[in-house]
Amino acid sequence: MYKIILCCSFFFYVSGSSLFINSNGFSNQITSSIDNNGDLLYCSSSHSIEKKDKEVDNEYKNNKSFYDSTSLYSSKSFSYVQYNCQTKIITEKNISITQSGSVKKNGNIGVGQTTSSFPTNNANSSNIFRDNRVDVDFINMSKYQASAVSIFESKNYNYENCVSSSFLIWNGMVVTSAHSVLSHKIFNTNMEVGFVPNDISNRLSVTQICQVKNVYVTYDFYNSGCYFNSMSEIEKNNDWALLELDVNNIQNTYGSLTIGSNYTLGDVYYNSIGFPFDDQFKMQSSFAKYSRSYDSNKYTLYSYITNGMSGGPVIGHYFDNETLEDYDVCVGINSYNVFYNNTMIYSGANMISNNLICLADFII
Repeated sequence: MYKIILCCSFFFYVSGSSLFINSNGFSNQITSSIDNNGDLLYCSSSHSIEKKDKEVDNEYKNNKSFYDSTSLYSSKSFSYVQYNCQTKIITEKNISITQSGSVKKNGNIGVGQTTSSFPTNNANSSNIFRDNRVDVDFINMSKYQASAVSIFESKNYNYENCVSSSFLIWNGMVVTSAHSVLSHKIFNTNMEVGFVPNDISNRLSVTQICQVKNVYVTYDFYNSGCYFNSMSEIEKNNDWALLELDVNNIQNTYGSLTIGSNYTLGDVYYNSIGFPFDDQFKMQSSFAKYSRSYDSNKYTLYSYITNGMSGGPVIGHYFDNETLEDYDVCVGINSYNVFYNNTMIYSGANMISNNLICLADFII
């Protein structure tokens, strides 16, 4: 039996005006909504949940699938929904996909890179789990990997400001979590993606704000409705969205992430990155090793993820036995967290799938 203790996705509801004030910076005043019980109100389909001891132990034993980095497989076709932000028209479509795992390289940094853009020390694992988030400093922010991670803002069906993370995978194509773009079967409005400059003196400024032209989610996620009272298995399995921007020439400025489908994060290190509310939306990273469990659609991880980080990338650090080179691949998307006795015990992420990669290729 799950017990909801906090409506806590990783995209955050911010009352008042937009964070994206202008090209010179964020609002310095960030307020939150408080309910009658004194709890913060978050705009989300993804909840923190509390589990009993026996349930936690059983889930861990049944899903302890470690030390395997082979690719999994996807279906031959799938249905998706396209939402046009200008016309508000929703269209259901189908696409054929490749069945084997695949990697989509970016144009700047990809397979063969030997140094990560994100901090790689003090890793969480099955033996230790704590808030190990650290700021991504200026030197790393100047690298394409970090500057490709962006902030996504929109207004939900109640016209409340919602803020989450996102990342660029190609010119004009951004990935975020599906629950960041849709709730109560209604797509959000005023969708914008902001890219953060490589400038330590003004960490909260945004140099470029892009409008979202089209949004793509799986039909299964759209049909589930995303009603906030719980996050169903269907929603967890399909918690990703593609955002098509109104510009297509920004990759040379901000870079983009190499994405790979169906990696299991078996015995590798990885970073979960995003813009948390509790650090004024500065980019932070949590470093960890091993997935707690995984299936063909999602992971449970030892990275520490908080509000605002939903939709940010999970980047795995791998070693190629043939070329003897280290390389980084974005393998997942931050989605949710789980609490026990008011303490976070793990986080969840959606797996980058062949469905996502093939749809992105088709759109591009």
